[in-house]
Amino acid sequence: MTPQQAAICKVFSGHINASLLLDRQAEINSTHGAAVYTEARRIVQEAIATPVDWSRASLEQALEAMFAMLRTRYPWLTHDAQIGLQLAYTMTWK
Repeated sequence: MTPQQAAICKVFSGHINASLLLDRQAEINSTHGAAVYTEARRIVQEAIATPVDWSRASLEQALEAMFAMLRTRYPWLTHDAQIGLQLAYTMTWK
């Protein structure tokens, strides 16, 4: 895992609320740098945008799709980071 990936995992392991990191931009920039913030925001937005047919899928099925995408594209995400993204996803779509 690269230092940037470790920092992103740390960011996601903290609370990600409905603002999806917008309210933590200054904190993340000062602690980890703007590149970490930018990449973390991009990953959050990608996770939230995981394609789901909401006319047929349950939230549980949607979360399974999001986790599958994360495992494929970001295998370095820690369990705690994935849980942080799960909470953001759930709060966005509940």
